[in-house]
Amino acid sequence: MSKERVNAIAELFEASTAAAIAAANQVPEDQRMNQVHEGKSHPLWQLGHMTVVTGNAVMGVCLGKTPTVPKEYRGFFAPAILGGQPIESAASAYPSWDDVLATYKNVAVEVAAAIRELDDSELAGSPKGTVPEPLQDRLKILGNSLVFFAMHNMYHVGQMNLLAALNESAVAN
Repeated sequence: MSKERVNAIAELFEASTAAAIAAANQVPEDQRMNQVHEGKSHPLWQLGHMTVVTGNAVMGVCLGKTPTVPKEYRGFFAPAILGGQPIESAASAYPSWDDVLATYKNVAVEVAAAIRELDDSELAGSPKGTVPEPLQDRLKILGNSLVFFAMHNMYHVGQMNLLAALNESAVAN
């Protein structure tokens, strides 16, 4: 029972979630709702989106375990193709930054531990949970899906950093 590949994927996932947490800790409070245009994402949405994806898609869909992310987060932070609500500009429309960050930190630890429960032989199989129809073409092989979601985190870390760095003249208010 080999774990070499599983451990490598878990380390990749841990690195991507650590980068997300570090980036979130760098976002100034007054920059958390920066948007390029009305209806587009902001750092709070990016953080919430990574939380929902890590908790629901990775934990639930890929690993077949019960997600621990609050159910209402899906409506706030899922993309429209997966039932998400339109992105709001007001922070009051969302759970607090601190609550979302705490949830993300918890789910990141849970997911890394769940990945480490796998055996390398399982990585070539299908995801262990039910794959939503819009993701069926992308999530066919468990190992590839886990790597995809680690890379997905990094993509959104970049977006969160960019949005947080926008100066007021470039931000839609």
